Amino acid sequence: MSNSGVVTRGNFDEADLKSQIAMCDLNVKGSTAVTHLCLPYMKKGSIILETCSTSAFAPNPHLNVYSATKAYLMNFCTGLRQELKPRGINVCAVHPGWMNTEMNVGARNTSHTGVSNFLPEVNVKKLASKSLAAAKKGKASYTQGAFYEFYHLLAKVLPHTLIVKFSAM
Repeated sequence: MSNSGVVTRGNFDEADLKSQIAMCDLNVKGSTAVTHLCLPYMKKGSIILETCSTSAFAPNPHLNVYSATKAYLMNFCTGLRQELKPRGINVCAVHPGWMNTEMNVGARNTSHTGVSNFLPEVNVKKLASKSLAAAKKGKASYTQGAFYEFYHLLAKVLPHTLIVKFSAM
């Protein structure tokens, strides 16, 4: 399971460029590199679980670069899944919603939280076990909870310009 990720919150024009670039390096380059390094050792029946995010479904103001890095991972998984099918390797993109982890400590108390104060919290242990079960069944992605599954559906059918307005509230 590739689970690298870091987030920097706030308006892009006010954010430190170095931290934005570091986020791209870890979230995109780190996951890509780990996957590439592991692939030669993977056999038929292997699974790649990539931790994406519900932020990958549509851009999120104040999490702009983070959302973009997670969208990269979601698309990377979709393409890689097709490439690895002949080898019998499944790639499953995991899209957790709000989790109470080290990455989110204090995030709900900042001025750039918007709707995140109202998002349901994902159980990390349950997410891990259900993600693995979904991947073993050959699923391409896993999103935990009806709220986040509904958001995923909305992000597929509604213009992102509309979704961005609601996530900025």
